[in-house]
Amino acid sequence: THGFLDVICPVHIPSIRSKIERKTFSFISPPPLQAIRDYYGEAVAFYFAWMHHMTVWFMIPGILGLFVYLLRNFRGETIE
Repeated sequence: THGFLDVICPVHIPSIRSKIERKTFSFISPPPLQAIRDYYGEAVAFYFAWMHHMTVWFMIPGILGLFVYLLRNFRGETIE
């Protein structure tokens, strides 16, 4: 509290962090939750698991909405 310490952050290991980032930002496979949990902690892994779950489930209404939008545009219907 005397101004000597600003913040405490963990020291990151670049090789492990880059491997996790590469697998996390791949759209084909789910995020590597165990590796994220081991490296960043339980709360961060839970966040990534939740966001993956929500992304997958929001694709269903998104695709349905896109289909309805394209169908209505093809028919020339408007909302007026």
